Amino acid sequence: MVLRLIAWRALHDHGVSGLRPDDVAKLSTTIGASGIKKIVLSSENDQGNTPLVGAIKVAPHDLHHLLAFARLCISESITVAGESAVLGVPTVLANPLEAGHTRELERYGLIERILDKETLGERVGAILADEGIMKTKAQARARLLAEKVSFTDAFEDLLINLHRQYAGAY
Repeated sequence: MVLRLIAWRALHDHGVSGLRPDDVAKLSTTIGASGIKKIVLSSENDQGNTPLVGAIKVAPHDLHHLLAFARLCISESITVAGESAVLGVPTVLANPLEAGHTRELERYGLIERILDKETLGERVGAILADEGIMKTKAQARARLLAEKVSFTDAFEDLLINLHRQYAGAY
């Protein structure tokens, strides 16, 4: 279980706030009640000092490794939520700001955006209790990957075609 908290100090965050320490404590209780023993906390702010049941901190360079094997990601960060969702991890985005890729991931059922603090705790409990959630998310991820163009493949094709077209021209 990964909990990603942001500092809310970016220019685009003006007038927006996130989870308060008491909200985080309530989430911790909900998560603990579901049997989750460890919460990986990635925090940009002083809430990283909020006491959480089973919380462990992680170095930023290890976050993606942990996300890939997480049972759930709750994130205020749009970036981390998107990365988690594409990995097929059940992802709850607790951020009111809009981004095109998160709307797309919501359409695939890979991200749930929840802004109401009470609903957030209830939904987290339901996700953790859902024994089929990982399979559902894996299927949604597979559909996403099958329907989207791989940027890497497209760029590689472009370079190969350009090379063939202009080989020997220089």
